[in-house]
Amino acid sequence: MPTHVLHLIANTLRSQNEKVETQLVDCTKVPVLTVFSADRSLSLDLTVNEAIGEFHVLWFQSQQASSMPSPVLTVPFPSPDGWSQGLEVAALRCVKWWLRRRRIPLPKEGGYPSIVWTLMVLHVLRCSIFVRASESDLARGGALLRAVAAFFDRFAEGGLAGTFLFTACAGAEFRPHVAACQDGECVQAMPASEFSVLDPTTTDEVSAACGVEPAELAPQTSMASQLLYAYEFRRAQALSAIALMSGDHTREDSPDEQIKSPLASCGSDALRELFADVDDTVNSMPTKVPAGLSGVFALQENRLRMGILQRINPKPGWQASFLHRRDAHSSFALRLCTINADSGTATRLDSTGKFEWFHPCDFVCMVALQADVHGDVKLDAEGLHRWQQMHALLGTEPHDESHWNDLETESCASWKRHRGSKRRQHGRQMWRSGRA
Repeated sequence: MPTHVLHLIANTLRSQNEKVETQLVDCTKVPVLTVFSADRSLSLDLTVNEAIGEFHVLWFQSQQASSMPSPVLTVPFPSPDGWSQGLEVAALRCVKWWLRRRRIPLPKEGGYPSIVWTLMVLHVLRCSIFVRASESDLARGGALLRAVAAFFDRFAEGGLAGTFLFTACAGAEFRPHVAACQDGECVQAMPASEFSVLDPTTTDEVSAACGVEPAELAPQTSMASQLLYAYEFRRAQALSAIALMSGDHTREDSPDEQIKSPLASCGSDALRELFADVDDTVNSMPTKVPAGLSGVFALQENRLRMGILQRINPKPGWQASFLHRRDAHSSFALRLCTINADSGTATRLDSTGKFEWFHPCDFVCMVALQADVHGDVKLDAEGLHRWQQMHALLGTEPHDESHWNDLETESCASWKRHRGSKRRQHGRQMWRSGRA
């Protein structure tokens, strides 16, 4: 079995080099062994009996007519020229850099795999209209910025809703998810709960696997993770728009009125802020309570909560240093607080020390807390910005703590979709109807 083999590999690596760190996540659909170098500057994710990656390599090679096919079992040497493989690859590298810097959840944590993000970028660039790059570095930089901005704009406005698929001859197609209608008006889900990316090796007419049931590449994510994705897309959309609309001068009018401190209004500052690095613990729930005060955003029954982390109980057998975002068995306890939406000051709801329990599937993100000389606890600048913008995405007021149970806005109603949605069946049915 793959899990047994990965255990043997991990034991062998540790016996040969005690400085090598290994981390095995074997409670997921695809067991993954991560190996870190002693200084953690290099890492390797290893799977066993997952040949689909080889088919994806061959498919991507077929999409670039100018590229020479290379053996699958070789490691390509990266070119020092970032433009050697064209605009699509350059834009993809920027998006992957954004994913890494913003600590977007990894597949082993319950996020989307790299192949899904790659196909999302490829689809947007093929379906977007913008000026292609010329030979000059300045023009190529502008085209790259427009390409990246198009990616963020597409998913910030449309959300993660619908089915993406690829066909022969570099064809790309999107079939949007039809929102439920109430009184003749369609409700826009924000963020949406149905997202499907069909494996191009099963939807491409010239592929050897064409005709088989299309494989789903996008795993189902928790609604809390969808909220985190929506926040990051909206943030990136606003910052990339500022960078596009600004030169090196400062604009007084922001393209998004909701963008306030700590986000920038100058083009170069906006680019730096777009790829600003966050702490590697912000979007990951640990298995042990960190030292000091640790704040947590949790989404439960359409309600965004903030609390101080008290306890963590991983499910039996879980060995990773983080909890999986779709885990409904492990639990963590929070001492809930109300947040002043203007100052970010946190006030405990229960002075008796009582706390409430949540599951990792409710986890949105961690938040840094600061204590002043008077003992008051406040969210840091980015934490307060997340609190405000996530409430805006939910269609709720961050300061209206007393009326949560009465909130029945259209935005909140769209979040009441059952966790076990029929997303995969929906995508496959649309694929069959399209082929018919």
